[in-house]
Amino acid sequence: MSSILESVLLRIRVLGVLLILLAGCGMAPMQGESDVMEKAKRVQELIPAWVNAGGDPNQIAALVRKVDGYLKAGNVQEAGRTLDEALDILRTPPEPSSAPTTGKKTISLEGVHIGRASPARLQKIPSWGSIIYNADGYLHVIQEDGSRVERMTFDRPRQWEHVAASHDRRYIVANTQPNSTLWLFDLTEGVETQLAPDFAMAGEGGVAVDSAGYVYFSGKATPHDLPDVYKIKLQGSRLTRLTDTPKTGELDVSVSEDGQLITYVTAFPDTHTEIWVASSDGTGHRMVYRGGAGGVDSAHDPELSPDRSRVVFSVFNTKVAPNYRHIPAANTAHDLWVINLDGTGLKRLTKPGPISIIPNWRGDSIVYTEISERDNYSGASVVSASGEDQTPRRIKRGASAPKWLPKQP
Repeated sequence: MSSILESVLLRIRVLGVLLILLAGCGMAPMQGESDVMEKAKRVQELIPAWVNAGGDPNQIAALVRKVDGYLKAGNVQEAGRTLDEALDILRTPPEPSSAPTTGKKTISLEGVHIGRASPARLQKIPSWGSIIYNADGYLHVIQEDGSRVERMTFDRPRQWEHVAASHDRRYIVANTQPNSTLWLFDLTEGVETQLAPDFAMAGEGGVAVDSAGYVYFSGKATPHDLPDVYKIKLQGSRLTRLTDTPKTGELDVSVSEDGQLITYVTAFPDTHTEIWVASSDGTGHRMVYRGGAGGVDSAHDPELSPDRSRVVFSVFNTKVAPNYRHIPAANTAHDLWVINLDGTGLKRLTKPGPISIIPNWRGDSIVYTEISERDNYSGASVVSASGEDQTPRRIKRGASAPKWLPKQP
């Protein structure tokens, strides 16, 4: 299976279901949801043989992204119809794929890569804000103890995935699903703009901003490409490609607090994932952890410690009782692990059982998304970077992909 399709199916398994659970707040499954998840499971079963017979994985990937979007919006009926469409395709002998197998379209690194600004109703980040996250189609800020919450965006709700703020707290960068697009909010001017609009995909798996005003993201020139790591100034200038790997895809990008190092996931089609680090200028790439097979014990979501000595990341755990047996796509668990950059000191931070994903590091505290069927909880939680097999401190139900805000300038 291509890594393009593999990453999209993992998204259905984790992120799509994550937002269903957030929307449902632990309530009984919506009518038809089990049927949808059974169809999704059947799609996963049929894909490998269909691709091996010559089918273009991007054809199914586009439909899978639609399903992901419908599930996040709680539209079970449309998700089911779209999966039926995918199943019809998979049950038909495929046309030979016209997608290129090697090489990539070159994106011009010159000029400005930003769309036209549009007025937007926005709220400035309050001084007490500690964490930014998405929920219910909008972006929010919360105080660390969960006592105060402020909404940042007020216009049409969107299917936000990841979000980050600039170090001066003037800008917010976030990506939407399906078909990930990258958006820039200027909280001072009250405008929103699409960043990197000439990319077929920008921002999937994570966005980050450094103190020099660079945005780091994973991007693809065309839908047929595998993603690479890029950085770009908040103003849309100085686009720089930091990886160029035709046979692997790079996702889940983040940058260290001082902007010196980046970390990301390299996905090898059909085999495994790896956690890599590099200098933020695109030099000195090196692997720090090798994960296993996708959806079994693969590694995701790396984030660097403030002192650039360690990386925290999530790993599938299929050795424990899974969450949500009635939803095959969420029938899993994830743990958070930490490791030194030299590959030593591997340690599990979270107690096995829940789905623990998308960690973000500040000081000795790591905030992340936790989903636990047993405890009927889905939201933002915090553990210590120095602990082991911890029970987390839960701070906000319904908060997805939380990230620490930069300290006040």
